[in-house]
Amino acid sequence: MSAKLDRLGEARLDELVFKMKGASKILLHGNCNKNEIGNPQQASWARAMEVKKYLVKKGIGEKKIFVGANIDEPLHGVRIEIHL
Repeated sequence: MSAKLDRLGEARLDELVFKMKGASKILLHGNCNKNEIGNPQQASWARAMEVKKYLVKKGIGEKKIFVGANIDEPLHGVRIEIHL
């Protein structure tokens, strides 16, 4: 399982960039099922950091993006919370 964003992931983020630029805070929750990978904490963190890097490249202020990791739910990917 990769932390690298694919074209579909980038396209989905691109749809949210305008809204994110006006946000006061953006929370990125990297997810990885602890039962399906050797180091789920690292994988969760890497997924969230990949999204953060992409958003910063798109002009979102780095200081308003906060990153966390979740290994307790059977999910893979990054959940985004946008606080306006």
